[in-house]
Amino acid sequence: MILEVFLRKNMGARYFSFGLCVFLFLLFEATFIVGAFSKIGEFSAVGRNSYVLGIFGIVFLIYALKRRKESNTDPNYVSFDHFSLSAGDLQGWFKTKLDGGKQARTIEIWLEPLPFLILGLVLMMFSFSRILGLILMTCSVLYSLSYMGAYALARDVIMDKIDMKIAGEELGRMLKTGMGKDESRGFRNRSPMPNDPAQRELLYQLLLSDELGGESTSIAH
Repeated sequence: MILEVFLRKNMGARYFSFGLCVFLFLLFEATFIVGAFSKIGEFSAVGRNSYVLGIFGIVFLIYALKRRKESNTDPNYVSFDHFSLSAGDLQGWFKTKLDGGKQARTIEIWLEPLPFLILGLVLMMFSFSRILGLILMTCSVLYSLSYMGAYALARDVIMDKIDMKIAGEELGRMLKTGMGKDESRGFRNRSPMPNDPAQRELLYQLLLSDELGGESTSIAH
């Protein structure tokens, strides 16, 4: 969320959390108060970085308020017009690259977090902004990893459907013919098969009626 308030717009009501943004803002400002106005942070790393963290917290809150205005956060209102778990729309150069044919996967995993990684590296060079630099670098890495995971999970959903269809077709063919080939699209049946053709036909019908793997006509197809 620390990066997404700057990168995205029109986030879904159940995805964007203004409460989390307020908490993060208070955390930044608490660090600023401790570092700037107390003896605890006077000679510590927090003290040297407190002003930069405080300023960043204010800028972060301004963008969070803007995202809150864009999102439907009214608990008494629902709509079919927008996906409530949407991570938001790409903006600026990133949207231009998407419209130009660049894959969304490349943009979300690599291009979006890259500016914050570079900015974090630059801020790490100065003692008064080192903590903010570390935060931005960490967030950029986590941002990239989170979208890697999201795309991997989404691909697995599709691959599960494809594999179930292949398994159903190959199993159906084996039940029909009593024969199977190990090289049949990589599927290898490890289940025992009845030798009696009538029993194989009965099993075939049972599998059809059970809608193997949720695919109602996987074997018939």
